[in-house]
Amino acid sequence: MGEQFLTPGEILQKRYKIENLISSTGMGQIYKAADLRFPGKWWAVKAFKEIEPEYFKNQAKRWASFNHPHLIKIADFLQTKENQILIMEYIGGMSLNQILENAGVALPERQILSWGIQCSDILLYLQENFKEGFHYCCFSPKKILITLSGKVKMIPIPELSANSSSPAGIIGFSPPEIFSDIPAFNETTELYTLASILYLCLAGEGFKSLPFVFPPLNSVHPNLVSSIDKVLEKATQPIPEKRYSNLRVFRNELYKCFLEINRKRKLLPETQDKTAVLWKLTMALSALSSLLLLLSLLRGLG
Repeated sequence: MGEQFLTPGEILQKRYKIENLISSTGMGQIYKAADLRFPGKWWAVKAFKEIEPEYFKNQAKRWASFNHPHLIKIADFLQTKENQILIMEYIGGMSLNQILENAGVALPERQILSWGIQCSDILLYLQENFKEGFHYCCFSPKKILITLSGKVKMIPIPELSANSSSPAGIIGFSPPEIFSDIPAFNETTELYTLASILYLCLAGEGFKSLPFVFPPLNSVHPNLVSSIDKVLEKATQPIPEKRYSNLRVFRNELYKCFLEINRKRKLLPETQDKTAVLWKLTMALSALSSLLLLLSLLRGLG
């Protein structure tokens, strides 16, 4: 897994005791930490390296001021000799990336549409609160967390860069125009990235494609109930002008697909397909894992 920025057992500000590494995302690493002031309270600690301190401070303050039910709240930030650190609320569950790896197949269509709508709401909120036209184009399945109840929580801060006008894109998810010599950001940047994530969820983790290439979704997922394949095809066009005009329009199309599934469900007998069963099993295993960890900690305290 490479060098860890923080060490299990390390205590930050005489309060946050690092327990274990949860995940790595580009320039940062996320750890689970116990609150020594409030026994039983947990935090997610994200550590960065090689970030200009003043830039980090300004960005952390800004993101900490945001308040949205699907954004993970930043509670504090600090700087050590080697790292810049965010203290965030701890969310049980798994990242969308972990869910994809564990499932290995396409996830339930209705669930994916629900997540897509929730992600759209988050991105629209960020667009409205960043007045300088900031684009959160570097989010990926690793930055989308799914709680045990199936709700979306997004890690709010992107990978910090010394050049705030050029956030890093992620090949396979970000649109092609931001990888040009002069990166171009527009009203369709986030919707392309979100559409590419939804495509991967519906196609299955085993599906691999060339960057910026998305074969017709119904060719890899022939059992789609809604017209989501046509929506994602338009949203992932390589030329921005051929996509939906903005994220709000795309969000409305996702919602229409969601309603379409609900209407058709009423006409079909109640069945549980393979993907729905796998999804429920995955989340049940996650809940069991959290319970076993808690029991282990309680035994240690005893």
